[in-house]
Amino acid sequence: MSTTKTIRIIYRAECPKLTPRGQGILSYEFGVNDAGGELFIRIAANSQGGTCSFEWIALKIIEDLLQNNGKESFSAVIFRKAFISRSANNHGYLAAILKATKVIGADPQQPTKLTYLSFDSMKDQLNHLKTEDLPDLVAAHVKEREARKRQNSVEPADIPKKKGRPKKEVPAP
Repeated sequence: MSTTKTIRIIYRAECPKLTPRGQGILSYEFGVNDAGGELFIRIAANSQGGTCSFEWIALKIIEDLLQNNGKESFSAVIFRKAFISRSANNHGYLAAILKATKVIGADPQQPTKLTYLSFDSMKDQLNHLKTEDLPDLVAAHVKEREARKRQNSVEPADIPKKKGRPKKEVPAP
């Protein structure tokens, strides 16, 4: 029996990175698990350098992290706990997305810190989109990249592999 959740994409958008020096645009997606109606988010792409994982994160996990933090200001590092994959950029990219969706905002007293605002508005918007069904561009991109990788690693069958050092040609006496 498979324990993999099937998540249907209901919304896709883009946002700037968290800091002004961060160049490029982040793409993100919201999805829903039809079996239980649970909402998810994932980083879908980064237009510039910087790796990220494409894993789905339950909004409930993020909401719990923020509520457990209370009213205190925080840095994006608190979102590291939400990810299984350990890309160094995941937490900052997620914070940028949550800031763009007005779940969190910049702390007025400490510009490098963030504050929790609310999930209510975002959840209301997503609940109205639960019937949407957008194509999974991330899965298509990953599949295409893997196919290219396989194609580049295949050696032509008609060219025999040579082993060892090349033989030196000895001039005839």
